[in-house]
Amino acid sequence: MAQDLTIIKVLEKDVAMKVLELVKQIEEPRWVTRTSFKAPRGIDGATCNYDFCGQRQMTKELQEELKKLAPVYVDFPLAEVAVNRYKENDYLGKHKDRDFYRRNLVVSLQEKGDGLYINDEDTFIEDVTGQGVLIEGVGPTHSVPPVKNERYTLIYLYE
Repeated sequence: MAQDLTIIKVLEKDVAMKVLELVKQIEEPRWVTRTSFKAPRGIDGATCNYDFCGQRQMTKELQEELKKLAPVYVDFPLAEVAVNRYKENDYLGKHKDRDFYRRNLVVSLQEKGDGLYINDEDTFIEDVTGQGVLIEGVGPTHSVPPVKNERYTLIYLYE
């Protein structure tokens, strides 16, 4: 596994399932469909197709509830919380993360065989409910292959 990537348990399964129920209640107009990357994130002309709900789109109540569950890192203040929703066949092309966040924690809210692909290492990290993939800096090149099932991930971005 890449040294800038760590797999950690973030939420107990029952807590993750409650979070999943909360995010499934996000009203449709709050979701933004993303189909491209802003430069220089996408690799080799990669595209994407998934729905995003950032803290600016979500209600204050939901934002606060999700932030309460975020791991605390002394030297890395929490900057943002977001949720990605993938409908069947949605995907996130080959990319690197934004350089203005020093840590990106992607937490799986279910486990149905989908997950995160680490392109740099030809490794697939299957979703496990409550498990997080912590990416340091821009991290390795990674993607989400077309999903077989509806998939939700909770994302914590740290400065």
